[in-house]
Amino acid sequence: MVLSCPASLGNVRCSRWHNPDTEDRLDLPHIEPGPDTPLYPCCTQRSVTITLTDDERK
Repeated sequence: MVLSCPASLGNVRCSRWHNPDTEDRLDLPHIEPGPDTPLYPCCTQRSVTITLTDDERK
């Protein structure tokens, strides 16, 4: 499964993802992760590939 960061796609603005196309778009929701929120791989790359186990697919 390939997951894409919504901020990288331009659907939201996020303080962790710099997207010049959306930084001035005040009509988009703005996401401000809390200080305890871990830095997820998708915060540093456009998409991430995740492999699910058979149990996770159910």
